Amino acid sequence: MSDDRLAVFHRSEEDARSPGAAATLRGWQAHELPVEVVAFLPAPQDALSRTFGRECVERAFATDTDAAQASAVACGSLLAAARHARDSRVGVACSLADTHGGPFDALAFATAWLTARAVRVAMLDCRPDSGASSTPGGLRFIAAVAPDAAPAPPDIVDPQSGVRFRHSRPAFDALLGRLHPALEEMEQAGVELLLYRSGASGSPLSAIEQASRDRFVWEQTARRGIAVAWNPICDASADAVTSCRQSVEGLCRLITNATRLQFMHHGRKRRALSVEGR
Repeated sequence: MSDDRLAVFHRSEEDARSPGAAATLRGWQAHELPVEVVAFLPAPQDALSRTFGRECVERAFATDTDAAQASAVACGSLLAAARHARDSRVGVACSLADTHGGPFDALAFATAWLTARAVRVAMLDCRPDSGASSTPGGLRFIAAVAPDAAPAPPDIVDPQSGVRFRHSRPAFDALLGRLHPALEEMEQAGVELLLYRSGASGSPLSAIEQASRDRFVWEQTARRGIAVAWNPICDASADAVTSCRQSVEGLCRLITNATRLQFMHHGRKRRALSVEGR
């Protein structure tokens, strides 16, 4: 596919189990955003067994076949997005799979597959309920940087003009303050690929702030030559769908005007020189 479209890995069979993903994709398509849905295969049982153990996988399929199959689809989706992001010149792809839950951890699966092939992988989780995790496969959780769930301060209204101003959110400022050193650490560690999971549901950040956070990640990873497999976790609420659309609009602008492509080109060259100099 061309470098001016965002590859989105999604299967129609996921719609029933992930209404948020279906609503998100419909919103992107309704606004005619430059996205292209790409086919992929679920993770096969033998590949799942290499990460989670054959007994665990067989028990999951025997206990709840539908849930196990949906989880295998999520694993396949995230891995496909990661491989595409790493191999494409623009260095980004999206998986709309619900990777949060299910018998198989899609992040662990993708990481195990990639690290077995000597790919340096990091993970960044900006969902409101993110936390420290441990998974097989050598995944190094650089940061769980969800914003603090503090209520937003009230807006200020100018009595003369009626113009409404919004306070700067301390949670948003603190979030960006944690993101920058996390990305610096990834660059110093020679990370090639970032698994980036974000979510709008329950976030104390506004839609604009979430889009600003995501744009920061898009730009800073590209400048460092780090490919990104983006996994937005959204419910089907109007606010969540709108927030996710604003984030992808910012990413699509970086793709269509070739900004991310240029950043990735120079970032990858700089990272290659850095590796050679070690």
